[in-house]
Amino acid sequence: MQIRIHDPAQIGEIVRATRKAEHMRQDVTASAIGVSENFLGKVERGNSSVYWHKLFHVLSELGIHVYLDVPSTTETMLLNTAQDKERSEAQAFNRLQAKLAQTFQAPESSYLPLTASEVIARNRG
Repeated sequence: MQIRIHDPAQIGEIVRATRKAEHMRQDVTASAIGVSENFLGKVERGNSSVYWHKLFHVLSELGIHVYLDVPSTTETMLLNTAQDKERSEAQAFNRLQAKLAQTFQAPESSYLPLTASEVIARNRG
């Protein structure tokens, strides 16, 4: 079932109804989820000062999933943002790969084997 949410109190009602439908006491549920009973009470009362990450943890643990129905313009913007991020990460990876190739392009014959004491001495001095 999908329910349109307009305010925190509606989320609280859903959390409370879900917990009660599972015949779970508030203190037991809070303990099982890993939040305080006080926090779970705030969620159930629709308190607007709850922390989002904790709220989503409670929802997830109770099997409640949140979906947002966004306008197509928002969807396009999110897609473009994700593509920009992917492109930026690929460029950074390519720069790093080029820098590593440049750093390690010396011919193997130029490498000299060093003992541990020689490496330590070079790093100190």
